[in-house]
Amino acid sequence: MHVTYEVGQEEIIRSSNENIDKAEVYSIISYEDEMYQLKRLNEEGESDKESVKVRKNLKELMRILYFGRTNADEQEYESDQNREIDIERDCGVNDIDNDNEDKEDVFGQQQDNYENDIEMAEIEKRKLIQKGIVPIVLKMLTSADEDVVFIARRILDGLFNIGMKYLQGGEQHPLRQPLAYDGTIDELIKYFIEVGKGDTKQQIREAIAQIIASLYKAYPLPQNSGPEIINQLKSIYNNSQQYIELLADCPDNHDMILDNDYELKILSQEDNLVPSLHLLLTLLLVGSERNNQIMIYALKDKVKLLSYYSYLNEPKNKYGLGLSNANKNDIKTQAQQVLLVMKLILEGKCGGEVQ
Repeated sequence: MHVTYEVGQEEIIRSSNENIDKAEVYSIISYEDEMYQLKRLNEEGESDKESVKVRKNLKELMRILYFGRTNADEQEYESDQNREIDIERDCGVNDIDNDNEDKEDVFGQQQDNYENDIEMAEIEKRKLIQKGIVPIVLKMLTSADEDVVFIARRILDGLFNIGMKYLQGGEQHPLRQPLAYDGTIDELIKYFIEVGKGDTKQQIREAIAQIIASLYKAYPLPQNSGPEIINQLKSIYNNSQQYIELLADCPDNHDMILDNDYELKILSQEDNLVPSLHLLLTLLLVGSERNNQIMIYALKDKVKLLSYYSYLNEPKNKYGLGLSNANKNDIKTQAQQVLLVMKLILEGKCGGEVQ
């Protein structure tokens, strides 16, 4: 589902309040009570019983984020489906034409329900963000309870994934504008800067950096905080390229990304080559002529090697383990695409925003 936002306070307020009665029905959890419980888990030593309660509430929040309805709503929905199946089984279907019409009606209704669920999930996410759920869930990342940490990460992923799946190159995150307007993004960046760099804060900094990268897809990062955010992403082993690629969709971010000779490190993780090649391809397609020349000079030979099965068949780590056949195919295909773009750039037929 594509989500668009018009410029102006009136449209933002309207979209956040439509279907508000239904939203209140879905949000049977008291937000204030939820915040209180989450704060207590972080600030005090909780008993096992209280920890279980917090995990349950976190899971309920996650269900709202991903499905737009609570567990109770889901069970009722499944129960209704089962009753319909029982009725059809007991009555039988004698008229094929009528049966097909009924199926079309049911499909149409299910499609409407699905679209309503997506819309409801978006409304709920906006409400949760406005209620201040983000900093509280971020603090849960330091919990000793692994279940709480896992669910907290899922909630954070769910809060900011609206519409991301369907975004094309150059398209921005649908929540960036409203969250910039209400100050949420500024608060996130401020929290990232102030949270510190100790080991216990590492997961929080990583999570915030990933959130900010998602929100700033194809949009310039602030010059004062952008380098620190990008450096935090670079420090995340094996899971940073996909977020840096979102930022690489905007040419204004390229100098910050390539700072400290990063082009020499893009393909350094042999077990993470596919997303690394994706990142390189994005940088080349929208990059400046100068930056493209630097990357091509530094990486052309390595990319050429990655396009050969003879190289990919060699062990890629100290344990002598090789790549899977599927991974080899993906790497080879992606490397060939990068080589083609490099060739076209050198011929002056592709990329290269002249400065």
